[in-house]
Amino acid sequence: MAASSASNVWAASTNGAAVDHWDGRRWSRVTSGIPAAALLGPIASDGRGGLWLYAGSPADKPFLAHYRNGKWTRAAVPAAARGAVSVAAPALIPGTHTLWAVSGVGVGAFGTSEGAAILAYGH
Repeated sequence: MAASSASNVWAASTNGAAVDHWDGRRWSRVTSGIPAAALLGPIASDGRGGLWLYAGSPADKPFLAHYRNGKWTRAAVPAAARGAVSVAAPALIPGTHTLWAVSGVGVGAFGTSEGAAILAYGH
């Protein structure tokens, strides 16, 4: 879940088929236009009434899905030389429209990371 105010709360379903939005009075469900990928989470506000959500699928590189004003767009996540790239802990920088997130780069033996990066979007 991600909340930027009492009238702007987002929740992603665990099966990745829908995203719910609280407008301060009622919940509504966003089901149309969701990228053809698993909405993996985590989720964060974009500071403009929309949201950022980590997504990916076996046939697709991981990406950040951005939803605002009824429209979904994609933002690329850097590729790793080997293994997967994961995105964790996205956070809106207060007073801005910039999202920062931590990224594990590659997966080594026994699930260890081969590095890390800080990602910035929406600036």
